[in-house]
Amino acid sequence: MSKPIISVRPEMNIRYCARLFAQFGLSQAPVVDAKHSVIGIIDYPRLVIGWETN
Repeated sequence: MSKPIISVRPEMNIRYCARLFAQFGLSQAPVVDAKHSVIGIIDYPRLVIGWETN
């Protein structure tokens, strides 16, 4: 990871999340809840798999 930390929310639209990955060249990002606690990590392959199932 590098600064600044770019995180995603669980309710974030998958298209917006993919755009965020592309814009910042991300390969993975932490998923944080409303209390800013890390609840997981999303990576690009899982993002694509999730897009296919939606």
